[in-house]
Amino acid sequence: MISHLPMQMATAWGDLRGSYRALMEGAPGEGRLFFIAVLSSLIYFAGTMLSETAPAGEEGQAWVASHFLSAILWRPLMLYAVGATSCLILRGFDGAGGWVESRAAVFWAMLIAAPVLFLAQIATVAAHGTALVIIQQIAALIAAWVLAVMLAEAHGIARSWAVFAGLVGVILVFLILIRGLFLLVT
Repeated sequence: MISHLPMQMATAWGDLRGSYRALMEGAPGEGRLFFIAVLSSLIYFAGTMLSETAPAGEEGQAWVASHFLSAILWRPLMLYAVGATSCLILRGFDGAGGWVESRAAVFWAMLIAAPVLFLAQIATVAAHGTALVIIQQIAALIAAWVLAVMLAEAHGIARSWAVFAGLVGVILVFLILIRGLFLLVT
């Protein structure tokens, strides 16, 4: 099962919906789903380590350790929260998926998008200014598209673009609220 994962990740790009269906046909248990979430987080962690410069000495060790713990603990928990929130929202729009399907869609999407996010992190090392922002935004949009396709499949929604538009809308509202809170505090 796990030995086939790199090939499944690579071929998923040819049929994102089909790759999700194939994952679910294997009836993945919670252990496998959690492994997928942690693996995507470790790939992201590797990109962070290669794209950022750690401080020297003990401060650098603490920096690496904090990023590692974040990757294996906090990021998977965040993915669980995104899965649960997505399930609640999509069920409100007549989505047919449940908790497991939503969680699997989020975890699988983040694993499929992980190499793109990894490469974007590496590319940002050489990029500056506008190029840096463009690379980051393109990678984020690709990850959001993959997530939208997986969630649409998990909930039996025919139009992935509708889920994508909803994701982008939620993210924009969230960013505006964060910006507003920041302005209130400062």
